[in-house]
Amino acid sequence: MGGTGLLITEQQAGHRLSKGSFKAACTAWEKRCIPQYEKLAAAVHEFGCKQFAQLFATGVHDRGTMQIDEWHPLWGVSAIPSTVFNEMPMVMGQAEIDDIVSGHGDAAMNVLRGGLDGVEINGAHSYLVGQFLSRAYNVRTDGYGGSVRNRCRFALELGEEIRRRIGTEIPLGIRLSFDEFVRASASHRRRARKPSKSSLLPASTTTSASRPAATTRSG
Repeated sequence: MGGTGLLITEQQAGHRLSKGSFKAACTAWEKRCIPQYEKLAAAVHEFGCKQFAQLFATGVHDRGTMQIDEWHPLWGVSAIPSTVFNEMPMVMGQAEIDDIVSGHGDAAMNVLRGGLDGVEINGAHSYLVGQFLSRAYNVRTDGYGGSVRNRCRFALELGEEIRRRIGTEIPLGIRLSFDEFVRASASHRRRARKPSKSSLLPASTTTSASRPAATTRSG
């Protein structure tokens, strides 16, 4: 009797620009991680336990152009710098959003093929999903900003893409922070630059006739 029933990894990079400061992080979007997931699954299943992989993207909490190795543009929800690194990001347009979503779909497939038991989206800790949800970081005026529905749109698109790719074979959940311990203050908002026309998206909503049940945990 007793023992551990479920383990969930810490963040696994769900996209090529998603490692952030975790340089040795698992690059879950790459197929080379599948044999390592198989080893993890075998070790955990030996003791009757289940193993989920948590996928994440850093968003503005990355170093981007502040590093020589793996230099890349810093992608952000709005033109608001990280409170940690203070680097001003490039505001994500539809192409960048779609790229992140596609990467998470690839990563989820690798989790499934590696024999793990579920996928968790990291919507916590003020990383990219949390930044879309946050009024402190999200001051967009397109279909991804403003109302609660619009700010949830990115998380829903991630979930829909992952579910489309993995089907109903394994569970899909999301981790959320219910309190950011920050305020969307006027001074913080004044730091936001108006997005360029190329980064503005037409207002729209997404619907799903039959979205499978998902799990949610906070913390």
